[in-house]
Amino acid sequence: MKMSQVLGFQGKIKVAILVGLLSVAQGQALAQTLYVTNFFDDSIKRVSSSGVVTNFVSSGLSSPVGLAFDLAGNLYTPNQGLDTISKITPAGVVSTFATSVSSGYAIAFDTSGNLYASSQSTDKIIKITPGGVKSDFATGITNPTGLAFDSSGNLYVSSQGTSSIKKVDTGGVVTTFVNSGLSNNINDLAFDSSGNLFVVDTANNAIKKITSGGVVSTFASGFSSPFGLGIDTSNNLFVGNFGDNTIKKITSGGTVSTFASGLNGPVGVVVAPTILIPEPGTLALLCLGLAGGAVVRRRRK
Repeated sequence: MKMSQVLGFQGKIKVAILVGLLSVAQGQALAQTLYVTNFFDDSIKRVSSSGVVTNFVSSGLSSPVGLAFDLAGNLYTPNQGLDTISKITPAGVVSTFATSVSSGYAIAFDTSGNLYASSQSTDKIIKITPGGVKSDFATGITNPTGLAFDSSGNLYVSSQGTSSIKKVDTGGVVTTFVNSGLSNNINDLAFDSSGNLFVVDTANNAIKKITSGGVVSTFASGFSSPFGLGIDTSNNLFVGNFGDNTIKKITSGGTVSTFASGLNGPVGVVVAPTILIPEPGTLALLCLGLAGGAVVRRRRK
């Protein structure tokens, strides 16, 4: 075979593979799974992207509340019944990560892998290193509940006792971000990709939106004792609707629908880290194309 023929043949193979890869890219789906704490049966449920609920952890917990993933994909939850924080591997193995976290509610991780927990009964935010070393990160926040980090590493905290949102900088200095437009029963927090902060206002059965400038508005309403709040990469919000044992989905445009039902006291809600999964048809086509290319190469030798 002449060199020009070899180069032409290789070029066709490369083009075929490239087309296959592009087809896969176009067929990729965002496989985003929710994890939800069931407060009343001491479990964590997994909810598929289509709303199907299955068991993830059914033992070893006691009144679990908030949820957060670490950088390695392990899931953590405070046990209000034990004043501990549990670590759960992707395989569902439960172990104790921290003890003596009094009335722990929400948890959040910073970019260095440190865990922060709101301690409602001590009015503190507790910092726990990856090695399990605890320290007081911020104090004097009355009845802290929800936690969320902004893109600059500042921690925002729902303060039920003052009907306000507190901002804690990286040095632990506390300031008031918003102190009006909220009830005295505010819970989980979540930031969208534009820097807007969403707050679960349980007493008003609503989700409030707060701009980066501190302007408060009602984003969605009509819930039933909402507590938990998760957000996906498309800025859809997922709400643990404690009063009717459902998960509600709110699109970025504010449309509310029932995403999952049949839970038992849903509190914490978190969206698992995203994995890109090719659609089965495009994956099969790519594999077939690669296999065919290999056969042709063998025959040409």
